[in-house]
Amino acid sequence: MANDSGAQDPRRAGAEPRMADDEISLFDVWNVLVRRRWIVLTVFALALVTSVIVVVMRPTTYRLSQTIEIGDVEVGPVSDLNNLLGRLQEEERVANELENLYIPAVQGELTESNELQTNLDPSISAQAVDNTRLVRMNVEVSEPYVSAYEQLMSNATDRLIAAHDAAQESVRHRLQYLVVEAQNEAANIRDLLETRQNEFNRVSVEEVLIEEEIEDIQELIKRTDAARLEVFGGQPNVSQAMSIMLIANELRRARQDLSALRKRRKIALPAQRDEIQDEIASLERRLEVAEGKAEVLETRMAEFTGTSVVVPLKRSDKPTGTPWPVICVLGGILGLVAGILAAFFAEFVSAARAYRPARS
Repeated sequence: MANDSGAQDPRRAGAEPRMADDEISLFDVWNVLVRRRWIVLTVFALALVTSVIVVVMRPTTYRLSQTIEIGDVEVGPVSDLNNLLGRLQEEERVANELENLYIPAVQGELTESNELQTNLDPSISAQAVDNTRLVRMNVEVSEPYVSAYEQLMSNATDRLIAAHDAAQESVRHRLQYLVVEAQNEAANIRDLLETRQNEFNRVSVEEVLIEEEIEDIQELIKRTDAARLEVFGGQPNVSQAMSIMLIANELRRARQDLSALRKRRKIALPAQRDEIQDEIASLERRLEVAEGKAEVLETRMAEFTGTSVVVPLKRSDKPTGTPWPVICVLGGILGLVAGILAAFFAEFVSAARAYRPARS
């Protein structure tokens, strides 16, 4: 029993050291890196040299940019003054035409005329700036082709502005014609308004004259009645009878004239005056509209703008792309990581080769 309790199984005795051997400590990792340091340094050096070669062989690129503002043109009827002027075209459409029409056309012309020494791939992007009338062109190009792309972008912009100017010139003439037409309309309305105001003044004067004439006729009737009573007071004879008849006829005409004048004063003149006042009010409204239209057109002409370059073609002050120190640092870090992995892989291969003879 003592022997059984004191005896120890050799297989169990070797189990704990073997478990201890399976554990990896930082000291073991450091030993691997030290033993395989030449692999780590070699891979690190290769990666660093590769980064330097990439930096040296990489072409220097610059960014070229230019911004164009799209001009105005008539887009609505004359009756809709708020929408009389608008953009010549949508900015997205202009950008698309620059990329697919003007730039390839200019490149073809320059190539045929041998002004371009190289066959460029016009990867120039034209994009509309949101909520503005601006279209911005950008391109990143290597240093030897900067001048060629500058010529290409400049000529394409000039071609676009020339096409827009042709359309805008007709719009300017159209606006000038509309302004003159509105001014002439306002002048004609003023003349007609002045005529109607003179007629209204004549009606007022006629009304005053009728009032005076009525007073005169009323005075005449009074005198005639007095003369008739005076004739009736005595013994009438033939001559007095004739006088009475004449006075009666004159009195009848006077009363007829008085009745006609009163009727004209009460009916005809007020109706004529109201008609003229209504026409004057209508003419004043028409005049206000015509003058407002002329004013709006003149304001729009003053605000009329053509397509133009607002930010001239310029080259970036510094080369574009990732700076060379960043490339070298990244290459060194990647090389160091790759070297460490290579060292552990070499250690694994060496251990595997040593394990096979021991197992056999």
